[in-house]
Amino acid sequence: MSSEGNQTSWHGSTTSARKLNPNQLGNLNDEPAVDTGTSTLFPGAERYLSKSGIRKKRQLLERVEPVLGRVLEDGEQLLWILSAHQVPRLIEWFGLGMFFLNMHKVTLVITDRRVIEILMDLGGSKPGTRIRSYAWAGGVLPKRGFGKLTVSPSSDQKVTWRIAARGDRQLLKALLPRIEEQVTRSTVPSLEQESVVWHCPECGAAIPSKPQVCSQCNTRFRTSGMAAWLALAFPGAGLYYAKRPVLGTLDLVGELVLFGLMLVGFMASSGYEEMLGGIALGAFLFAVTKLESVHVSDMLVRRAIPVAATGQARWRKFAQGGTILTVVALGLMVASTGQLASSLTRDLEVAPGNEGWQVTRTAAEFSYQDDETQRSEWMNEFGLSAAVFAYLGMPGETLASFREEYEQNLRQQGGYSEVEWFEIPSTFEAFGVITPFSNPDGTIWYEIDYYIWDTESPAVHQLVLTAFEEEVEAAMTSLRDLLDHATWITAVEPTR
Repeated sequence: MSSEGNQTSWHGSTTSARKLNPNQLGNLNDEPAVDTGTSTLFPGAERYLSKSGIRKKRQLLERVEPVLGRVLEDGEQLLWILSAHQVPRLIEWFGLGMFFLNMHKVTLVITDRRVIEILMDLGGSKPGTRIRSYAWAGGVLPKRGFGKLTVSPSSDQKVTWRIAARGDRQLLKALLPRIEEQVTRSTVPSLEQESVVWHCPECGAAIPSKPQVCSQCNTRFRTSGMAAWLALAFPGAGLYYAKRPVLGTLDLVGELVLFGLMLVGFMASSGYEEMLGGIALGAFLFAVTKLESVHVSDMLVRRAIPVAATGQARWRKFAQGGTILTVVALGLMVASTGQLASSLTRDLEVAPGNEGWQVTRTAAEFSYQDDETQRSEWMNEFGLSAAVFAYLGMPGETLASFREEYEQNLRQQGGYSEVEWFEIPSTFEAFGVITPFSNPDGTIWYEIDYYIWDTESPAVHQLVLTAFEEEVEAAMTSLRDLLDHATWITAVEPTR
């Protein structure tokens, strides 16, 4: 065998990877490891891995070789290497969910002094920029259970990894007691760093968990503060900054859709209560969305991702511009509250001089007291009573589109063939409908509806009256005469 750092081979095969031997702290089994000449990894590897597993293990070691060349200390011995997934804490589930596991594939390198965690790319084929190590001498004793490996440093939060390969789990079961025994005997070579260390991806030097610049090689890093600023300033920008363009695009689309819905709600608010309710709901949804964007951006940018000084300056300018744009957009949205909304501006009124009809706008006298859309009730001296309702239309809506939707609803309910349509005075843009109903005793009565369009609001005003079959003709004649002389007045809120 050649020494560490040279071309290494157990049986003549050439490879650029380092030596890997978990038996260095003592044989993993009671029987001594025997070199059978079948493994290119370490004597006895075939007890834990198949031939393809040994080959993949060697390939994994070769992939992380550049990282190990920067991080390993003199004399530090490699015991084992394996693929794993970091297990998220509860707060890390929010925002990413199951995607957290796909984005936190790691390679664990276990040495005689520590475990080195190397975050991999999405495919798990090459190292990323986040490199952390946990030193045994710092009181970090690994614990195994339920297919997981956990370290609990006293100076930081515990970290848990899920070990998928059965062979790795079996080998760790035999290896971890050897590590614990070594730590208990205090024979672990001391490291210059603390028990939990983040490493610069460029030079391997120790850096803070939230680095701005490496003190050894002057590499600059993307920061949590800039990620949060960008996430608040412009939809998806924090995730783009964290080098996650797909997530950034999804966040951008989602926030724009939410912003559009909020805008429609603001525009449609016509009263003070509606305005306050819309603002409160919009503010809540906006705050939740932004906080989640900040949270996910911070979680993903904390990977010691290098950035050029000029690039950081450009991101800062983008954040400044995005902040101005967001503030202006929110200001315009609030300022437009109710400005473009449909609002009821007029009510129908009996024409002056038509003394045969009386109008009440007192809700207690309405036939439909629980319906807040009723605006008034008209009654004549012969006992005919017509309830008047008003419904706000959406901006751009017309009587034609209202009638089309009305007819479509009738078809869906199966009542289209039962109604009879009729025309009403040309002084209004309107249409009428007669709908028959039957009582349990077999008597027939009719509901007569007049739908009159107010183009100024826009809004539709509905006059509803009921009559038995023999009364329909007289009722329609009387009401038609009334509408011939009806007029518009400034909207008057009913007394409730």
